[in-house]
This record gives sequence, C-alpha cells and structure tokens, in this order.
Amino acid sequence: MDIERAVDELRGRGFGLLPSGLEPRRLEQARRRLGVLLSELGEPPLHGPRSRWLRPDVETAPTGLAIYALEALAPEIVSVALPPPLREVARRLLGPDATLELVGALLYDEHRPRTEWETHLGGPAAERWREAGRAPPRGPTVRIVAYNSLESLDEDDGWLVLPRRGDEDELRAPPADESRALRIALPAGTLLLLDERTWHRVPPPCRAGRHHFLGAYLSRADVAVRRLGTIDTLWNPTVCEDESDGT
Repeated sequence: MDIERAVDELRGRGFGLLPSGLEPRRLEQARRRLGVLLSELGEPPLHGPRSRWLRPDVETAPTGLAIYALEALAPEIVSVALPPPLREVARRLLGPDATLELVGALLYDEHRPRTEWETHLGGPAAERWREAGRAPPRGPTVRIVAYNSLESLDEDDGWLVLPRRGDEDELRAPPADESRALRIALPAGTLLLLDERTWHRVPPPCRAGRHHFLGAYLSRADVAVRRLGTIDTLWNPTVCEDESDGT
C-alpha cells in the first residue's frame, strides 16, 4: 500500500512520502558513517558564504554540505539511500530499466539560511538546464529525487513542497503564491520523493544540531545523464549490506 500510494502521489501531485522500512540501527549507522566522513574531510563547516569544493565530489555552500559520490566515499551506507521500497517505486514509475544517476548526502544545521524555491530539472545536469533556460518537460514523470531523512523532522523543521496541479508542471518561475505550499514532517527513515519538476525549499531549521539526508536521482533509462547502474544492479551487496556500524 505504501508503494502504490507513493506512485499515485508522484503522478498526481508531484511528490510522495515513502517509509523505507529500515531499522533504526541502520539509520544510526548511516549517521555515524557520515560523522566519520566529516572527520576524514577535516571537519569542514557545513555552511559558508559561497560555494567551495573540498574535493571534486564534496561541496560546502550556504545551504549545507553536499556529497555527490556516496558510492565512492561511503559505499557501506548506499543501501540506506536506496532501500527496496524506493527501488520498487522507481520500477513502477520509471520502468524496469530505471537508472541510478547519482547517490549522495546532504548535511546542514541551524545556520542554514532561508533558501529560494527550486526544482531538480535535469537531475545531475540541473545547472546546464538552468543556464540554457530549458522548459520543464510535459507528460509523465521521467526522473525522481529521493531524500531519506536519517532523523525525524517535525513540521517546524520540515521542508516546504508545492503540490503540482493542472499545467503547473510547465511553470518556469518559482511560485509567487506560497499559500498552497505544504510543510512536510518526516519521521526518521521516511523518504521524501520529488518529481524533478516539483517546486520545494528548505526553511532554516528550528532545532539545533546536524540534519542528515541521503539522496538519489533516479530516471527513466532514455533520459539518464549519468549511469551508476539500474535498479537491479545499483551496488555490490557484499559491500553495501555490511552490518558494521560505520566507525
């Protein structure tokens, strides 16, 4: 039922919520591994006045610290970003050859500033889409973005999402009217799934401390701009299903 509802919500309003089914210890292992990774990176600040690349696959910016190659930096927690329910949603929504384009992480804290509305048009090629001024594609969903929240966020700290309706998938500009926006509470281990065309933003959190998300871009095979694997060959299970605590 959760999978069917998530697929229906993505088709109908451009976003959905999906319980990952992961045990709390797996979420804790992922949080610990991200903490170790921060230490390995030299304990960089999560936020800065401008974008700064710590290495080719790690960026710190005003909005937080983004990791773009989790499969290389922390492969043992990739399975937390890509739990079985997500793979099933991708299979039903994007087809049996749905493709993983990127798997990463996002970390931020109470110092995150207010951010503007954004979409993820073009997935990993989003910057090129924006620079080219390309219009959102019409028709069914061809790419989704999945964020797995590793701790619970109540509505005060939840993300804002603007449900799509009618022809709003064709809008080029951020919404002028925020009255329809929904603030999404996320229990730990719940995935927020977004159609690439769905407007959303992350308000500055009220709760002090680090917030951890694992994320992924999944697309229909014919539109993929990167290919890390299909939904059936996403990772080496002997590595990424490791039961170690990540320390």
